[in-house]
Amino acid sequence: IHYGGISEQTRIEVLDLSGRLVHSEQRYLSNGQRIALDLNGRLANGAYNVRLTTSTGRSAQRVVVE
Repeated sequence: IHYGGISEQTRIEVLDLSGRLVHSEQRYLSNGQRIALDLNGRLANGAYNVRLTTSTGRSAQRVVVE
């Protein structure tokens, strides 16, 4: 996942397609940073939405676990 916002504390949430929260964490992210989430064995194969929330807004990206 590529983060393009200002450098600040960011909430990272992974939701299944029904909207159920399956993972949540907070990290300090810097502009231009690429992040990887270690979710090995925690998620079933399928599509998920990854939501990033900061003090200035929210963005979402769909990812597929295979």
